[in-house]
Amino acid sequence: MNADEQRDDGMLVDRGRILIRDAQLFGVDSSAEPLRRLDVLIDNGEIVKMGAMDTQVDDTCDRTIDASNRLLTPGIVNAHSHSPSSVMSGVVDDVSHPVFMWLSQANTSNLTP
Repeated sequence: MNADEQRDDGMLVDRGRILIRDAQLFGVDSSAEPLRRLDVLIDNGEIVKMGAMDTQVDDTCDRTIDASNRLLTPGIVNAHSHSPSSVMSGVVDDVSHPVFMWLSQANTSNLTP
């Protein structure tokens, strides 16, 4: 069984059943402890179960990853962006923060909606 699938950009993506064992998990949500150890079961690219799992689960997986020495973090999505900054990269790296703020935002002060 080939668990790989080719994306539009040519990259191969593993779409099988993957078990990540004993990962140190970094904060999932505000109600969870900031760091805790657990197993993560991924089926066809989706997380289907998190928590302690029986050893029989390993037999149903295409791949098992020993994460006992690893930190597992959620995917990071940057939903906060300043579009003018994308074209200013490296332009004012050597100025202080107040000067940068004045240079990049002076044109927006005192504007009304």
